[in-house]
Amino acid sequence: MRVPDPFFGGQDTMEIFGPAAQKITVAYNSPFDIALGQPLKDEIKNVGVLGKDPKKAWSDAMSKCRRIADHLG
Repeated sequence: MRVPDPFFGGQDTMEIFGPAAQKITVAYNSPFDIALGQPLKDEIKNVGVLGKDPKKAWSDAMSKCRRIADHLG
């Protein structure tokens, strides 16, 4: 990443992305992230592999997430 990259117009990407990366604030990770993320991952797979309607998959994922969140408190 310290050599000119044609994809980025010949720029040394480390000069650009290095300082930018240092300014990123750390995102909060909830202890519930894994539990609430799983329905989303499952439904993304259902859309991609099984051809499920994306709107139905989103609705189903949100319904599952609400049930999980209610259970977790």
